[in-house]
Amino acid sequence: MEGVYLAEGVRWAREAISDPEMIAAAVVSPRLGGSDQGCSLRRRIEKLACPCYEIPDRLLDAVAESRSPQGVILVMRCPPDRLQDWLRGATEPCGLWVVSAGIQDPGNLGGLVRTAWAFGAAGFLCHGGVDLFHPRAVRASAGALLHLPVGRATNEKDLQAFLGTVEARAAVARGGKDPRRLDWRGRCALIMGSEAHGLPAAVESACAVQVSVPMRARCHSLNVGAAAAALLAMIGPEKNPTFG
Repeated sequence: MEGVYLAEGVRWAREAISDPEMIAAAVVSPRLGGSDQGCSLRRRIEKLACPCYEIPDRLLDAVAESRSPQGVILVMRCPPDRLQDWLRGATEPCGLWVVSAGIQDPGNLGGLVRTAWAFGAAGFLCHGGVDLFHPRAVRASAGALLHLPVGRATNEKDLQAFLGTVEARAAVARGGKDPRRLDWRGRCALIMGSEAHGLPAAVESACAVQVSVPMRARCHSLNVGAAAAALLAMIGPEKNPTFG
């Protein structure tokens, strides 16, 4: 089934119910009724317009990605891809985007989406690496995919086109500028690469500026989510027009 992804767990379900049109179907098992919170959630799910199927715990466990399935899996409709809107400048004439380039670990990618949402990004653009809607990426995003506008640059041409519409700043482990000393109040993008390989050379060369988290000399690097959190926190809401 195209255009959908799977989201597991009570937290995700509670968050998703606030936008029920994005839920294509729900699958529950008896385990969900093992707590008052789970019983309440199930009653709310059953009132939705989407189909709700009950299966045994063992079958839900077989398809779940998490180590401790909570008895609920939602089939979610993928949000609209906003890349073409961003290329036309149809939304957010000023804003701060977060861009992932070649991130391979789904947990890192999902955590980066969550960080981008928490710190007020205008949107999140994914290029290369693991799929944005991989089940573990979805789980690590902790519901941020329900709120943060997202786009996918499936090729180098699309990515370069987007970078041409923003002031692109590449996050590098060492030697970049202090983000607190830059103006982020225009149309900007923070580009994050994988922890293992950093940014692809072509992507880094397309960025006007490099930025780094000030760190102790013996610290080699940070996890991409931690690095993004530190950078976005240093930018701060006063320089981020889309924060809030």
